[in-house]
Amino acid sequence: SREERRQSELEREGDHHRYAREKYKRLRERDGMVSGFEAIWRTRDGRRIHVRENATTIRDDEGTVVAYEGTVEDISRRKQYEDALFAEKERLDVTLRSIGDAVITTDTDARVTLMNPVAESLLGCPQQDALGRPLAEILHLTREQDPEARQDPADVVLHTGESLEMVAASVLRSRNGAERIVAYSAAPILDGDVRIIGVVLV
Repeated sequence: SREERRQSELEREGDHHRYAREKYKRLRERDGMVSGFEAIWRTRDGRRIHVRENATTIRDDEGTVVAYEGTVEDISRRKQYEDALFAEKERLDVTLRSIGDAVITTDTDARVTLMNPVAESLLGCPQQDALGRPLAEILHLTREQDPEARQDPADVVLHTGESLEMVAASVLRSRNGAERIVAYSAAPILDGDVRIIGVVLV
């Protein structure tokens, strides 16, 4: 949760000096590099900033470590974006769990990226079993009049770029064999450049 992440940050900040000493002690003991070491620093004016450190040892002719050389990058803005995305995902999760419709999303290969609890119940398949699998493997949709004609909404949307508006009289067969008559719609998910990055099925 966000609170747990915040607590972890505070603990890391308060213990930063010990954390850093251990990193640099290991670096002293062997030739190598500290790469991508993230920490929280306080500036002179009291601000907290997130940094990424990279460092290597400098040794004299006898092999004794005499200095460290490296860089420190301020990654505070990136962390702010990550926190904003995390908060947005939390809001999305709450919204999806509260609605009564089944919702499934896929990537551009029609592989499942998200399912809400209603979808899990209808399909008889938990999200962890579905993630990364082709939608056609877990979604068994046929026409009521023609049980042999399989329907693949994600494939249609990805190939046409068009939405499917409330396709009715379809038969959904769950993993345990139960059948339900359903209506569904599907639409492309677009990014900021109006490129298709997936499909959402309701």
